[in-house]
Amino acid sequence: MIRIATLNMNHRTNAIPVPGSFFDIVMDLSPDVLILTEYVHGRNSHNFACRMNAMGFCFHCSNYVPGQNQVLIASKGEMHIGGMSVQCGDPCDPPNFLHVRTLDMDIFGVRMPIPKNAAKKREYWLHITNKLLNTNGPAILMGDFNMDFWGRQRSAGCQQIHALLANGWQSKNPNPLSEGSYIGSRKNGAGERVSSRLDHFVASSHFRVCSAMYLQDVSGRYIVGDESGSFTDHAILSVELDLNY
Repeated sequence: MIRIATLNMNHRTNAIPVPGSFFDIVMDLSPDVLILTEYVHGRNSHNFACRMNAMGFCFHCSNYVPGQNQVLIASKGEMHIGGMSVQCGDPCDPPNFLHVRTLDMDIFGVRMPIPKNAAKKREYWLHITNKLLNTNGPAILMGDFNMDFWGRQRSAGCQQIHALLANGWQSKNPNPLSEGSYIGSRKNGAGERVSSRLDHFVASSHFRVCSAMYLQDVSGRYIVGDESGSFTDHAILSVELDLNY
């Protein structure tokens, strides 16, 4: 079984030091592959590399573009940069996408850049899904999609994801009756923070999806929310898969 996790780090284009609790959470969760979105690899990057290497991870990060976020993918297996990129005319597109080859599969890490109008969003997702349909072998796209294709299915980009699912790709709705992955500042009538399902994955037919869940804490260490020690506004999406062969 393979465990892949993704987390939006909420760096907001700033090189924010990664807190020590992050490494404890990664150690306890023990993913085989970890995808970080809305991440900026800069300040204290040497310490980050040392801590990740000590846990058995190697990693690659998308190229830095001033004023933009990046995607980082870490793996416990040998890893190489893949050949797929996103070029839709906006400077935010390339650094918010990363393709690597590791553990005999293709991993595509993504954060849908915002703001984009509806037409730009459709173009962006069409660009990605058309390329995914032409991939061979096990592959998974995972990260912050900045939309909920399980809920608002008419929103820009949802049709492209559902077209991918109709062509043999698969996903699983994490915690369909519970909280989403993004915990915003807006509150409902009961004074509770409103959540949204923004972090997702789609996997090729080579996998059997065993589980998918949003985690607001790992071993009592909080990631998101008002609790002491939390450091971002997204929960972790953790997915477990088996290869079908």
